[in-house]
Amino acid sequence: MSPATVALPAARRATIAAVPQRPCAMPLSSSSRRALWYAHGAALLLGGTALFPRLIALPAEQLVSLRTAIAALLLLSLALARRSSWAWLAGAGKRWLLLSGLLLGGHWWAYYEAIQRGGVGLAVVLVYSSPAMTVLLEAWLHRRWPARHSLLAATAVSLGVALVLLPRFGDQQPAPLAAGLALLAALLYALRNLLVRERLAQAPGLGLAGTQFAVVALAGLPSLRGLHLDASTWAWLLLFGSLFTALPHLALLLALQRLPTSTVALVASLEVPYAVLLAWWLLQEPPGTTLLAGGLCILGAAWLASRHAGDDAAQGA
Repeated sequence: MSPATVALPAARRATIAAVPQRPCAMPLSSSSRRALWYAHGAALLLGGTALFPRLIALPAEQLVSLRTAIAALLLLSLALARRSSWAWLAGAGKRWLLLSGLLLGGHWWAYYEAIQRGGVGLAVVLVYSSPAMTVLLEAWLHRRWPARHSLLAATAVSLGVALVLLPRFGDQQPAPLAAGLALLAALLYALRNLLVRERLAQAPGLGLAGTQFAVVALAGLPSLRGLHLDASTWAWLLLFGSLFTALPHLALLLALQRLPTSTVALVASLEVPYAVLLAWWLLQEPPGTTLLAGGLCILGAAWLASRHAGDDAAQGA
């Protein structure tokens, strides 16, 4: 007790003691801080993925299968070179791996179908209703009410999505099927992230990412029958599968093993403003006022998630 407090009358000291003190925010550990950097870097690279359906003229299922086949070869080769452990595949591990791979493949298929049917802007913003879904699903899974800052961040993401989306309904009349596919992609991605956090958190990042991509690639093999590609298309696919698939998803998996699913999902929402900026720079598609406002809401949600990552990690422990 400080000297100033001792000098107060006894009744006043009792009143102060009765007021509940707000706990201090827990500082991030070095591993959690690295995990946040992984999540932010992954968001930047994943922001560029929305450009590739414009650059590679292939159906969604072929694009997903070829992209993940290249990424799987890279990551599994690296995992074998580093002699990663495969003990996590024993028992139920194989089933959880298969399910997580199918969820990830379904997410990508629905996402690219939404881009091709309704446009990049519609698909990108609706897919990022995923963080709000994740916050609610994680709270339901653990039978607890979401933390106040998690609800605030999820609300900010939803507001950002609305600001970006609503003006486009009047201008472009996007197909309801495209909107439904984008929301399906968001739900599948939220479920996949929760599954990794709850059932595959002990799996090495390289092995888990590589095997998940292999499951997706194998599931899409029937769509590649009779396919012939030129050198330019292969060059784009190699770039897509390495720098824009293998690297960011490995980073996200590593982040999910150190931070709560809701925190990683909300930080990854930065993919939306990154995608907008990349499209402006590379495709000469300047954003409108509502697009910028929505991006700022999502940016604020990611900042809020980063600021409370230490508290969330302690609560989820």
